[in-house]
Amino acid sequence: ARVLEGALDRTFETRIGAGDPARIKLLRASLGQIEACWPLGCGFGATGADIGTGTQMVVHNAYLAALGDFGVLGLVGMLGFLVAAALPVWRVLRRGDRSAQGLFVVAAAGSALAYGTSLMLNTFTTEMSEWGYLILMLAFAWAPAGGD
Repeated sequence: ARVLEGALDRTFETRIGAGDPARIKLLRASLGQIEACWPLGCGFGATGADIGTGTQMVVHNAYLAALGDFGVLGLVGMLGFLVAAALPVWRVLRRGDRSAQGLFVVAAAGSALAYGTSLMLNTFTTEMSEWGYLILMLAFAWAPAGGD
């Protein structure tokens, strides 16, 4: 915990961290929550802090929130989504497949990978509009081509 706090202090003393005290407070609170709820988590929506509005705001990093809310298994699930999105792209790039099917796989899995990456700056949600359609596209990316 002291190593992480030292790294955060050095990061936030730079110009990058000086501009958003609310997110810094949320990040620090999430690290404390992870430590307090290790290894099983404390339940959905538990990782957050009051940033001066009188209500708790959830941390704006879905991976830290998953670790604090759902524990190690939640983080493994989130990272599994990234792996499931990266593998089809890697398979197409390794084969050098430039067919329409290959490009579709890169686009479909790449969109899921981009969404998973954006969760490092956004809150964790369970909305169909965010997860459901990307999981559907990812399923298309994993589906074999018509001739396979």
